[in-house]
Amino acid sequence: MRLFRGGPVLLAAGATGLLLVLPAAAWQMHEATAAGSARSAAETEASTGPTSYWLSDLDWVSATGAWGPVERDMSNGENATGDGNPISLDGKVYQKGLGLVPNSKVAYDLNGRCGRFRAVVGVDDEVDHRGNGGSVVFQVVADGTQVFDSGVRYGVQWSPTVLSTTTGSLEVDLDVTGVQTLELVTTPWLDGFSNDHADWADARVACVERP
Repeated sequence: MRLFRGGPVLLAAGATGLLLVLPAAAWQMHEATAAGSARSAAETEASTGPTSYWLSDLDWVSATGAWGPVERDMSNGENATGDGNPISLDGKVYQKGLGLVPNSKVAYDLNGRCGRFRAVVGVDDEVDHRGNGGSVVFQVVADGTQVFDSGVRYGVQWSPTVLSTTTGSLEVDLDVTGVQTLELVTTPWLDGFSNDHADWADARVACVERP
């Protein structure tokens, strides 16, 4: 076999013809270029993938509350607009979310652009000191069909003299692919809506385009 050196490339002449032999440095450059191309493809895919949108930043189609308006990024507070506190569940404070009191319903047009809905639901910590932390049922309705029911969620110290029951917050993670209209519904339980300061903390949708 005879070797012909031409710059960084070696040509080997054998019985079957010419073979291209790349020095180690050239192979390393090739592998680095291939790895860079793979990263670029992954980054491009990630940049064109779903984006999370906070529901409190989106315009709702309709919003009704039984005691005061639906609040953005704060708890229900009381009957006035903007009188809530930072949303707090199980001692954790959330910067984003919706605060309301049953019976309440908030509806959004997703226009089939989203694939996932996520939130953390529960009775806000602000009612802990009242001795009756309230009781709420959280439901999600997609295009008229109920797709989630939390069961009864109790606030801390719910009726301690009658029923010493407390449930913590609950994570919600739903597939909403193709859904046009998403509704967040809260309903009271046995005690009406007294102290039922319901939170949809970190409520958000993952969409390929802003709804």
